[in-house]
Amino acid sequence: YIVVGGDLTGKVLVPIVRDGKRYNLELFGEQKRVKESELEEIEQEIRLNGEYYRIMNRDEYESIQGNPKLIRKIFIEEMLRSLDAFFQKAHSKLQPIGAKMLLLAGNDDYDEVADYIKKNSDETLTEFDKKAVDIEGYSFVGYGYSNKTPWNTPRERDESTIYKELSSLVSRVDADRSVYIMHVPPVDTKIDKAPELTADLKQKVNSGYMAMRSVGSTSVRR
Repeated sequence: YIVVGGDLTGKVLVPIVRDGKRYNLELFGEQKRVKESELEEIEQEIRLNGEYYRIMNRDEYESIQGNPKLIRKIFIEEMLRSLDAFFQKAHSKLQPIGAKMLLLAGNDDYDEVADYIKKNSDETLTEFDKKAVDIEGYSFVGYGYSNKTPWNTPRERDESTIYKELSSLVSRVDADRSVYIMHVPPVDTKIDKAPELTADLKQKVNSGYMAMRSVGSTSVRR
């Protein structure tokens, strides 16, 4: 079994703007102008970095400027295209050897991504968000939401909701024979540390060192 515990999608969309026989883009902070023969290599580099791209003409590029709804639409289309390719590849690799994968969306994944995983869940690739899946007598309990963050990510819950949903989940399983896959870590542990932010979301520095704080969930801890 392979367990994938959330944040399945990337966070960057790279517009590749067609200009005659050349293509303009910004890659890793560097402006590039490439030939069509170089495009496949560029596309592969973008994918390997966990990012997405969309080839468009100048008019299409200008139409998305200052249009967050259209940007979001294109972003999600490319996410789902990439996720669909991953599902197909995973099936082709896992099914012949009898391997299986449990997966759930994380707090950074859009609802459309979570819906895709649910709709395409099967015996090989099994979605288990807010569910318990039996594996050889052990319950694998999945939960992909997080507590509130400064970034207002797509799949956040307040602590009271997290506690209620987790309480319902764990009441159905034997705690001694359960494995909990929680996307958000419990608060005040070694795995919940993150940079402390100022009011304008910049990293806080104390005496030359980056300040850290606990950001995990009190409900998961309980």
